[in-house]
Amino acid sequence: MKKIMVVDDDPSTLDVITLLFEMEGYEVLGLKNCMQLYEAISRFSPSIILMDVIMGSIDGRDICKELKNSPHRNIPVLLMSVVNGFYKDAEKPLFSDDFIEKPFDVEVMLTKVYALIGATGSDNLA
Repeated sequence: MKKIMVVDDDPSTLDVITLLFEMEGYEVLGLKNCMQLYEAISRFSPSIILMDVIMGSIDGRDICKELKNSPHRNIPVLLMSVVNGFYKDAEKPLFSDDFIEKPFDVEVMLTKVYALIGATGSDNLA
């Protein structure tokens, strides 16, 4: 079974994304912050990580950069944000494999996740 880790400090967004992917047949682990991210990754072994950019004082782009320079670098990361054009900020380049703006279209979210998991050599569930 494919596993998705969702990191978002907004409980409503976390619930919606969790429900969406559980309905698609994924095992989902939701985290409200990055406090024990590496431990959770090691324990859960996600196929992909969906992460919010703005989580209080934490910037998901910085966490993504750390992930891409760690032993977990091969796990695809999809960054999400309500900030329009966050992916164009020259001061904060993206290290993610893809991005999506909130509010997101469900079909676009599913398509991006399928594409990223397929890019890792995994089989799609669909």
